[in-house]
Amino acid sequence: MLYAIAMFTIVFIMMEGRSLIRNREWKELVITAGLLLIAISYGLDYTMEWNQIPNPTILFNKLKPVADAFDAYFLLQN
Repeated sequence: MLYAIAMFTIVFIMMEGRSLIRNREWKELVITAGLLLIAISYGLDYTMEWNQIPNPTILFNKLKPVADAFDAYFLLQN
């Protein structure tokens, strides 16, 4: 799993990083780097079983009643 995280990071930086730097798109580069850092952190935490980062499922479970009420109010269907 660590190899998959490392390979994805390297490929992503090679494909997207160069063009962002070359075109001087600094805002996009900072946002991309931040999201990539969060993804790497969660990936390492899960892979190494450190359990240091909060589980996002807890937040999703707390927001589920709100989402269900929203669906019921607007009668959204699959």
